[in-house]
Amino acid sequence: MIEALSGEVPLPPIHETGDLEADLRTTVCLTIELVSAMPTCLTLPALLADAIEHPTGTGAFAELIEPRRVSVVRPLERARLEGQLPPDTDTSLMVDTYSGTVVS
Repeated sequence: MIEALSGEVPLPPIHETGDLEADLRTTVCLTIELVSAMPTCLTLPALLADAIEHPTGTGAFAELIEPRRVSVVRPLERARLEGQLPPDTDTSLMVDTYSGTVVS
């Protein structure tokens, strides 16, 4: 399944406009469109469940999602450092929360 997803999931760039809220809305909408449009992405909840149940087999899945994850964490981290988010904001947790919501 990982092989099928890795060849089919495009990674469009996230355009930063300087408006953090608008950029986040665009990113979430793009992710929803991406996941909704591709039949193989319907398997993502099952893959996530397997990753939770069998964490030793998560390497390939982590490699698949890491570029997308980094592309979202990076602007959030920059916003945190620039004071647009509270200094103690856990940007990785923010991405995990939005990703989990979109995928489930």
